[in-house]
Amino acid sequence: MIRDLERFFVELCAVERAQESPVVTAVTVGEGAVAVSTQQGDVCVPVTASRTDIWRNLDTLSPSWVQSPSWAEDPPIPPPGDADIGWVELFYDLRYLYALEDFGTPVRLEAVSRHGDVAWIDLATAQERRRFSVDLRAFVAASAVVEDCVLEMLRREG
Repeated sequence: MIRDLERFFVELCAVERAQESPVVTAVTVGEGAVAVSTQQGDVCVPVTASRTDIWRNLDTLSPSWVQSPSWAEDPPIPPPGDADIGWVELFYDLRYLYALEDFGTPVRLEAVSRHGDVAWIDLATAQERRRFSVDLRAFVAASAVVEDCVLEMLRREG
């Protein structure tokens, strides 16, 4: 499921990049599906959904409130400094979820949520749940932030 989840976040990023401002406020990972929260409400989307599928699900909350994503090449990654850009690019950065498998750990992603200029990443093992904060204004794309979170969890367990 990790590979599907990595792809899901890349597709979700493409949907968010098509918007004038971010529409997603949180993502909660379930078994084979992802709950996507917005100010319009929540939708449950299969983890294997394409960007078009994600967009269609979001559009059911209120028709035409969310722009259709493009299949064109992804735009260049903007520089850090804007929390909205940091939030959207954090989704793309979550493609590094393979770290959960590469470290051979039972760490799993439970949720990602936004609270102003801060994102919270919730990771869990059978023994604990930890919340990591990310300053969205200072977030640098392709930083593999989830890898750092996993390593910090492993240090505490070891």
